[in-house]
Amino acid sequence: MADQLEETVKLLMLLQHRASALDDKVLSRKVAALVDSYLVGLGGDNAFRRAELATAFSAKAPATVISDRIRVRIERGGD
Repeated sequence: MADQLEETVKLLMLLQHRASALDDKVLSRKVAALVDSYLVGLGGDNAFRRAELATAFSAKAPATVISDRIRVRIERGGD
């Protein structure tokens, strides 16, 4: 499970670097797809898993407006 968390964080960080070329809706869909992929099969409390992922992402990603938007999207869930 830790490997899956780390891999998802890496993918979110790559997405962060491309975010300037994406509009808000596309960025939101891409973040949602990565988060949904992470959550599939983990079971348990999705809110806890989202918070865990958001925390891990925030710890590794440079603090920017884009990373804040991604973190909020991870935590929020749904559209």
